[in-house]
Amino acid sequence: MSKTKKILEYALEMEKKGASFYKEQANNVKNEEAKKLFEKLADFEQEHVNYIQKKIEELGKDKAIVFDPEEISEEEFIFETRKKEELDKQTKNDLPIIRMAYLIEKDFHDFYKKASQQVAEKDAKGLFIELANWEEKHLNYLYKMYQQLMQEFWFDMGFEPF
Repeated sequence: MSKTKKILEYALEMEKKGASFYKEQANNVKNEEAKKLFEKLADFEQEHVNYIQKKIEELGKDKAIVFDPEEISEEEFIFETRKKEELDKQTKNDLPIIRMAYLIEKDFHDFYKKASQQVAEKDAKGLFIELANWEEKHLNYLYKMYQQLMQEFWFDMGFEPF
């Protein structure tokens, strides 16, 4: 089995778990932006699952990976920030979930970046770099949300270190 196929099979399982995590957590968070973000991330991760599955099937038919950036372009979504006074006070309970989601996306990003360095085929490299870029967008959205909620938590406690 080729190194690219092994990487894709592992990636497929990671993406499935990510999609499942986001679907589940969308029902657990109190913050509406977090809920919308997790629902969107679940959709994106499912798109990743479908795309990776397609690539694995192509490799199974002894086809080489063909990477077309247009084939995996992801719809942009905007993280909407709210003023501190508009944030739901219960969102402090969402902080651990959002941090966990951020760490999951960071792991995905780092995995794909490293995978791009492990394969020799140009198209496989391009594929893994693009997947890393996808995940980087996700982790950036989550980081912004985490920072905003953390600052609100500090504000509620009368503590703002910055």
